[in-house]
Amino acid sequence: MIRISRMIPPSLLLLVFLCLRPGDPVPRSGPILQGVGPHGAVVLLHRPGEKAPKLELYREGENPPIQVGGKHGLGGRWEFRLQGLRPSTEYHYLVSSENGSKLLGYGSFRSAPLPGEGRVRFAAFGDSGKIPGWAFVRDSAGVQPSSWLQKIWPGKGSQGILARRVLQMKPDLVLHLGDLVYPWGRWEHYALAVFDPFRRLLARADFRPTLGNHDLITERGGPLFRAFLQPTEKHRYYSFVRGPVRFLCLDAFSSPIGRESVQFAWMKQTLRESHEAWKVVYLHRPFFTASRSRKDSENDQLRTLLDPLFGEMGVTLVLSGHDHVYERYSPKSGVQYAVVGGGGKSLYQLHPDPLLKKSCRCFSFVLVNAGPQEFSFEAFSIDGERIDAFRIHR
Repeated sequence: MIRISRMIPPSLLLLVFLCLRPGDPVPRSGPILQGVGPHGAVVLLHRPGEKAPKLELYREGENPPIQVGGKHGLGGRWEFRLQGLRPSTEYHYLVSSENGSKLLGYGSFRSAPLPGEGRVRFAAFGDSGKIPGWAFVRDSAGVQPSSWLQKIWPGKGSQGILARRVLQMKPDLVLHLGDLVYPWGRWEHYALAVFDPFRRLLARADFRPTLGNHDLITERGGPLFRAFLQPTEKHRYYSFVRGPVRFLCLDAFSSPIGRESVQFAWMKQTLRESHEAWKVVYLHRPFFTASRSRKDSENDQLRTLLDPLFGEMGVTLVLSGHDHVYERYSPKSGVQYAVVGGGGKSLYQLHPDPLLKKSCRCFSFVLVNAGPQEFSFEAFSIDGERIDAFRIHR
């Protein structure tokens, strides 16, 4: 029998040992903050094999902490439901193993003000979910680069840089405009595309995604429903209030949205019954764009159907992704439309369009500060440059 050491030089074996390790496709996450309201919130944890983790909740200036036990939810995730919160109050929390010997994560947040009151600070971006090329080798061969090699591996997305920039802005809320995981929205890629690069942001800001076309390729969005509380398989569009803002998350790719659809009727009724100072709609498909999807008939149909309605119903802002650029339009309806698809995956080309108010072929995000009387919008590149801004007073 020929020994392996005779066939492969020891130095090569050592190099392989230093550079590779067994691949682990099972996603694990730190704490994920969800559904923050005036009196409650939810923290999710994806940690397969962890037995009965616990959460300790601290209110600013108060001891001892409140102990919260986790319950199993969809796909085996842990759910910690925080109840009895005070509106507009700072909280900190720790998540640890059953016996408290291992820290699994920590975070902080400010509970929401009562509906219609106070302020909200929210960020938005989309199309962030690039994964490194070695992930496909891991999926097929069961090995992956060692940690040190992963850090210098070329071709990584820019979502980690964007996440750090957004975190510096201290938003209460983050709207993700779809396409969280490229290319197929597979569950085994969620750690690489979302949980790891956004770890600190997920633990500190209420994270509210919408469905993108790439998120729907696997199980019609099943992995995204597993990762977060909303949207769900049965409720792919949803609405919520944060302070003076009513938010509507639409589904333009997997639910009918025409004039006779259930989604259209729900949207019209929700907007009609909304009494908040500001209304913000977000979805993946753009209404207006001068980039790759500018000739898509679906964009024209969406614009023809909904722009007059949004103008009539007093919608302030519509946020979209899909095209990997920053663009802002302000049509006659008075609604502001922003495409914020430069979340880190790649960048598309921009083409001339006389209707464009502002554009940038750059990785970027938007930040909005809204109070009862003022709505302040800013767009930033991941280099920190402010590329656009407007302000509305009531």
